[in-house]
Amino acid sequence: MSTGPVVKTNIRLEYDATWEYEASLDKDSATSELAYEDNFEGWEQRLPQLKSEHPDIRNLKLIKIKAQLQEGGKIRVMLSYSAAGIDVPGFENQSQRTQRFGCEPSLSEEPILTFYKLKDLDEQSKSGLANFLNSSRTKEDYEDAVEDIGADPLALLALEKIRNGQDAYRTPQMVWIHRRKVRSLSALETHKIGKIDVPPGDPPPGPPGATWMYLAPVLSPTEDGEAWNIEERWEQSYDGGWDPFFYEAPAIEEE
Repeated sequence: MSTGPVVKTNIRLEYDATWEYEASLDKDSATSELAYEDNFEGWEQRLPQLKSEHPDIRNLKLIKIKAQLQEGGKIRVMLSYSAAGIDVPGFENQSQRTQRFGCEPSLSEEPILTFYKLKDLDEQSKSGLANFLNSSRTKEDYEDAVEDIGADPLALLALEKIRNGQDAYRTPQMVWIHRRKVRSLSALETHKIGKIDVPPGDPPPGPPGATWMYLAPVLSPTEDGEAWNIEERWEQSYDGGWDPFFYEAPAIEEE
């Protein structure tokens, strides 16, 4: 515990600020205790609101107010601030100290005709490639596919790759993870599941135009049963991003 500088409140009263920080494998929090003296009359109207920001330390929120009557018609007010979201019911903490991020890179095998470079082929070329892919791939099947495809160089290149045994391709998969704790599952944004979203933190860059999809979160109760561990997950798309036609997040109407 250390004593900080004398600072001013919005009611022009001086107080001493103390600050404390604690970190371990299962706990990471910052707290601050502020105290000041005020006139008893009207002191409640001059209080800062719960969940308001600390006047000097970013990301700390007011979570507790305590007052004691003093001699001479004075009152001593003590304010407790915290950056640990689990200790602050009713709001989601945004402090980088309490966030837990992770990344799961992998490779998956996808059908060759889903490759992004082939998505703009005309229907005749796609049909010729699909027919050859599902055929016995004899010389006659190949000649029929060439006739169906015509002169499109990209489709002919894909045809050659299929002829040489390339039925699929490998694409990198990236899942970004954010672990946090909440008091209530009402904090879950279930409307985002399966939709395009922007993950928090600093996820790794992806291919040109790539976007992220919010996956179903993984939930588990804390050991004391008083809160929930949430593991939120986002999957990165390939070039061009997830198709907004299918995955665009619905607009939320403001009340």
